[in-house]
Amino acid sequence: MKGTEERGLSQLNRELIAARVSEGHTTLAKIIGMADKKFGVEFNSRLFLEQLVLRDDIEDTEIKFLKLAVTCAAILRFFESAVVAYAGNFYPDSSK
Repeated sequence: MKGTEERGLSQLNRELIAARVSEGHTTLAKIIGMADKKFGVEFNSRLFLEQLVLRDDIEDTEIKFLKLAVTCAAILRFFESAVVAYAGNFYPDSSK
């Protein structure tokens, strides 16, 4: 597998992660822990978190949602707050 810095996250991957985390099926900490275990040194958690909130590479595409539709803006707001909360567990002053 190529490192996350080479592959990036697609819009679909962001939506899937957002759905799993927001519905309480998992947490960012668990996802990062599994990725660390699976990919070892090829996984960079800082880059992963940056990619979750990166706005430049998201394109609006039509997606047929099984539940309520979610906009790209809503997904980005969700990840911005989730990443800040996650970082706050390790860096208490990171919200300043």
